This record gives sequence, structure tokens and C-alpha cells, in this order.
Amino acid sequence: QTFSLPPERLAVIPHGVDGDHFHPAYAKAHRSELRRRWNISEDELVFLYVGDFWKGLEFAIRGLGRLADPRRVRLFAVGPFREEPFADLAAKLGIGFTKAPLQPDLRPVYSLADAFLLPTPLDTFGLAVLEGLAMGLPAVVSQYAGVSELLTHGQDAWIIRNPFDSDEIAAACRAMCDADYRSCLGNKARQLSLTLNWAKTADEHLSEYAKLQSPMGS
Repeated sequence: QTFSLPPERLAVIPHGVDGDHFHPAYAKAHRSELRRRWNISEDELVFLYVGDFWKGLEFAIRGLGRLADPRRVRLFAVGPFREEPFADLAAKLGIGFTKAPLQPDLRPVYSLADAFLLPTPLDTFGLAVLEGLAMGLPAVVSQYAGVSELLTHGQDAWIIRNPFDSDEIAAACRAMCDADYRSCLGNKARQLSLTLNWAKTADEHLSEYAKLQSPMGS
């Protein structure tokens, strides 16, 4: 609408993911060691959040706080934000909270988690979600993350309609408390991720460039 272009002139090309690098086998091999390193017990249910605070960090904390027993839940948050206000809110609601800085290789934090949680009100894509899916991590993500367009609610992810609704986030997280459901969702998420590799992304870009070079693309 902004540039007066019809829909047929537009192509949306999603990010890809390296399914060999982000692999469930890595998580299986390192999970216990990584949990010990971060002083996280095996019976804690760990939700992973990756990104700056405006991607829904407060919403994630408030949603987890609505669970019947938030004491067995921990939010492991990775990003460039101040820890204090969010750690204080989590403590007030009785939720375990761990903050870690962004790092070049996020496989360790994907490995120690049980589910990915990103109730963002705005995100053009959310590559970290796709990387987590490739490692077999089930995801709770809002419809306002671009990656949600690739997902099917209840099949390979849980898609939140309103990230401002703590009860809706709590319902999604409550579903993730079921280990069998997490496993089912994570397996299907892994299968989906294998269809979204970087080679496919590159081919789609080259295809669009080829159209622009042809007379029809003028």
C-alpha cells in the first residue's frame, strides 16, 4: 500500500536455519552439564526467552506468574537488557529468573531449556525461535513475530493471539507443562525446520533477482 504495489509484485522470503548445526543431538549431549553450570535442577521447567526486553519479556514473566505453581518454573532470559527490574518482578510473582548475555552460539541456552517463550508485540521474524525449533525445542510465540507465519498452531508451535493477555500466555505455558505434548510439538517443529534451510532462502533470492533482470521485471 505504501509504494502502490500489487500483492503479486511482492515476495516474502523467510530466514533459513542450519539444521546440522542446530541439532537435537547437541541438546541431548549437553543438557545436564549446562543445567548444573547454571544451577538449574532437572525438575525445573525452563522457558527460554531470547531478545531485548521489548520483545515481550515483561509479558512472559506475568504470564508465567499466572501458573498454579510458578515455583517450579524458571525463565531463562538472554538479551541486552538490565536484569534488575525483570528479576524483581519475577521474584515478586514467585518465578525463578536467570539472565544471561547474548552470545555468538546460542545452542547451549537452547539445550538447557524445555520450551521457547516469545510473546512479542512486534518482531519482523524471530530467528532465535527458528533455531530453537531446529533443536527440537517447542515454542510459544505471538502472531506478531514473522516466524509465526511459517507455523501451525497446535501442530508445531503454540501461537498467542494477544501478547498483552497474561491469561492467554499462562494457558500456553500450562500446556507446555505436559512433557509428552512438548515432545510431540518439538519433534514436529524439528521436521518443519528442516524444510527452511539457508540454501532454499538463497535460491529464492536468486529467483527474484532473475525476475528483475528479465523484461517482465521492469
